[in-house]
Amino acid sequence: MSNNGNNTVVYMVLGATGSIGSRVARRLAETGAKLVLAARDTTKLERLSEELQVPAVSLDATRFDHVEAALEQIRRSLGRLDGVVNCVGSVPPAKPITEISGRDWVEHIDANLTSAFATVRAAAQTMSESGGSVVLISAADALVGRPHCELFAAVKGGVAALTRAAAAGYAARGLRVNCVAPGPLEFPSASLDREPDSAGSPEKKPAGSADDVAAAVVWLLQPAQRWITGQVLALDGGYSTCRP
Repeated sequence: MSNNGNNTVVYMVLGATGSIGSRVARRLAETGAKLVLAARDTTKLERLSEELQVPAVSLDATRFDHVEAALEQIRRSLGRLDGVVNCVGSVPPAKPITEISGRDWVEHIDANLTSAFATVRAAAQTMSESGGSVVLISAADALVGRPHCELFAAVKGGVAALTRAAAAGYAARGLRVNCVAPGPLEFPSASLDREPDSAGSPEKKPAGSADDVAAAVVWLLQPAQRWITGQVLALDGGYSTCRP
């Protein structure tokens, strides 16, 4: 897809310096869209911004005011905002729920669910008149039960529920909200890295990659998918379908 002139779409990628976020940013840049990148790691952010030759802003995605101000500034300075992706997230260690501390809970709720909520809230305020697309990142572990994944399932299940509720609330205004739910990914630094598990599957499937996730995110963002909203798209090679 190539976009030119006044019809060039504008997207913002939150969590752009992570494994998934950076792949989303690169894929969107390849489409010819205008991008604004956001993350807390200023060193990585500056490096990616320079590589893609796009503007960037350092912010805390768990702060409602930070995200709202960033989206509004993009809309004012570029004249439009067509889509937002939130790739911010963290993975708690897999351990029994009795070993999860209150600090663990707050940390991962903030990184995963608070940042997603802040993104949807800001998009609803900024994009509800013009419409557009929001894509969030859930996880396959939110779709199936898995031992010692209670915290991860809870926070990513919240992202999936938020997706459906927001989609229902803003569909009439043309604001689409979807999320992807990746299964095990093949790189150690993945924000959604889990050990591949073939339980319940007739054959062991390879783990996915950040690029697999990015491809689906970019597809959901694009205006051609105007009839798709409220969906939780599993990207797991059958992981969530084949588990008992």
